[in-house]
Amino acid sequence: MRRRGIQELTLHATALVLVVATAACTTSLPVERLPTWDAAHAGLAASAVTNPTTSSAGEARLAPCFDQNRVDASELPDAVPYAIVSDSFDGDLVVTAKRLSRSLHEETAPDFTTFHDLGTYETGSVSQFWGNGLATERRIYARAAELIAWRLLPAQLGFELRARDGVALRVPPSDRFEGEALLEGDEVLSMNGTPVRPGERWFYSPHWRVLLETEPGEALSMVWLRPGAGRMAGVLRAAPPKRSWPALPALF
Repeated sequence: MRRRGIQELTLHATALVLVVATAACTTSLPVERLPTWDAAHAGLAASAVTNPTTSSAGEARLAPCFDQNRVDASELPDAVPYAIVSDSFDGDLVVTAKRLSRSLHEETAPDFTTFHDLGTYETGSVSQFWGNGLATERRIYARAAELIAWRLLPAQLGFELRARDGVALRVPPSDRFEGEALLEGDEVLSMNGTPVRPGERWFYSPHWRVLLETEPGEALSMVWLRPGAGRMAGVLRAAPPKRSWPALPALF
């Protein structure tokens, strides 16, 4: 009996080692590819910022990462999202962001990434039976975060739309428009005939691909709704991209 117990213990210990080893080898997280994935990879060589994948010491170099709660989106360069990775959040922003970023860099090299704290959610509950018909239940919560990979645009467009409704929060100078000029507060409906679809599926809106394929000097036709005026249209001339970044507080 004693020998059998030792054998069982050995088998359990071996299984535990295999589980730990497997977990250590599978640290990468699944990457969700957005509709702009292919176009973003095609435009990698023409990206406005050089983003080497290795440092001089031969170590993997991660793209700059910005916390959405610390950086104003208007301060970031013109870019489109093309991949998302998410996981549970242990409370340490930098550690979590680096872990997520490494998973992204295994498949692609973003020009920069943004860290999004998704908040706390319920993952389940644990029940404890104390006897005599007495039982208690404890709810289990976890915190989630996601990292979004961004590809810089080949041209400078200079506008920012609000995700929930497509309303313009930032617009280019009026002299870059032919015809009517976009104003802050206008709700953008389409670009080059492609609809802008705000809301929960914002990162899946087809207009992102149009932005990624617009070159400097090209015309971008836009249609929008203006409060009190109705449906309007204009043509925006794309400018050469900015080659420098402002000094922004990055997580790493």
